[in-house]
Amino acid sequence: MSWPPPVVVPELDEYDIAGLIERVAPALARRDHEFAELVDSYRSSAGERERGVRFQRMFEALLTHWQTRTAGRGGGGRLAGLSRARARRIAGDHRSA
Repeated sequence: MSWPPPVVVPELDEYDIAGLIERVAPALARRDHEFAELVDSYRSSAGERERGVRFQRMFEALLTHWQTRTAGRGGGGRLAGLSRARARRIAGDHRSA
């Protein structure tokens, strides 16, 4: 038995990567000097390996900020309000598609 082809399920996307990079990161860089330095370090990196390492550092700091901020407000990203019933409905919808 083989695996079925992968299916993108937007309702189960944990976080909005474009929103984090395009909106949250610039706002955080304006307020947080250490994060701004990580962004500058990433932007000025040379070579694929160095660029990947610096992006990872910046992205981990961004996600830590996002997780801490949303947890403090009772958030936790898009999955925070996901009930079991809703998850079953979403999974069922995509299994039958």
